[in-house]
Amino acid sequence: MLSGGNCGGDMCVCIYDPCIVRGFHLLPPTKQPDHFIEDNFERQSKFSQIATIFADISSMPRELDQRQNKLRKLLASNIYLPPVDLYNALHDNAVYVDSFGYDAPATIRNAFMLRTLYDSRWSCLWVKERVYRRDKKLGGEALRCLTHEDSNLPSNPINRPEGPPLGHFVLDDLMGAGSKMHSTYAAFYEGLQPVDIHDEDPPQPHKKAVSHAVHPSLREDLAKVQRHVEKHVEMWRTLTRSHETVLHSPPQSSAGLRRSSTLVKKQDEWGDLMRSFANGPAFAVGSPMQLLDVEAIKAAWAYHEEPAFAWKVAFQTLCRIKATSTGFLRITSLFADMVV
Repeated sequence: MLSGGNCGGDMCVCIYDPCIVRGFHLLPPTKQPDHFIEDNFERQSKFSQIATIFADISSMPRELDQRQNKLRKLLASNIYLPPVDLYNALHDNAVYVDSFGYDAPATIRNAFMLRTLYDSRWSCLWVKERVYRRDKKLGGEALRCLTHEDSNLPSNPINRPEGPPLGHFVLDDLMGAGSKMHSTYAAFYEGLQPVDIHDEDPPQPHKKAVSHAVHPSLREDLAKVQRHVEKHVEMWRTLTRSHETVLHSPPQSSAGLRRSSTLVKKQDEWGDLMRSFANGPAFAVGSPMQLLDVEAIKAAWAYHEEPAFAWKVAFQTLCRIKATSTGFLRITSLFADMVV
């Protein structure tokens, strides 16, 4: 519970502080109660099988309506959905509902009920009707006592109110202290200044190309690449701002339909932007740029101008640049942090 779990007793939390764990001792695994399956479940063999249904329908008169009515009744009577919600709610709040502890017989039985229901799709074990009605009545009353609700089948985690009939519970104090500690550290984390991580490897293809650009036509083509990238960076920034405006607009009545159509339009604009970036710029026939890695140069200058944009439009190329610069090591911890 202190780590954000519940009171079901089936979540493993590793605590390494000796002052906390010194008093705990390992116990043998809990055994399933005697006659548990026989007392609480019935097998699928009790219900009609496909072969039996087929034989019964085949022996009926050939009138289609009679056969259809027979099949509808059989299908409707045999529809079974495991009542996981009830037992899951009881299991999640076992300490509160049973108020005896994790080793109480009622707590143990409910845990095995839930486990068996999770496996019922292939074990063909179904809860007996009288057992389910009894557990629903008793469990529903206990859960309503916790929530002050009238729902017969609550499925969400329960927040137990203070006061009778269960009295004060020590985990409530621990949970409150943990929440306060979480808020304190979260505020501290949010107040930290972001670290500007800038990898020196991705811009290298552009820097190398500029350093070797002796011929005027090559310098002009490199300038064309830079203008192409800078143009698409500005387009990306404009599109990003407008996209955020659409996402944060309230979807009310007919405005919701307009919002959905606008989102589709924005997605198309994203695709157009990425295709335009990938297809340009055009170079003259015989340009020395055709001998260079134009994709790497574009990605490098895009990273220099706006890393977030570069990750969107040239992810694979940036990965290739990084892999080449590190001896084809596919990823480094610093590079992974930058991507995230």
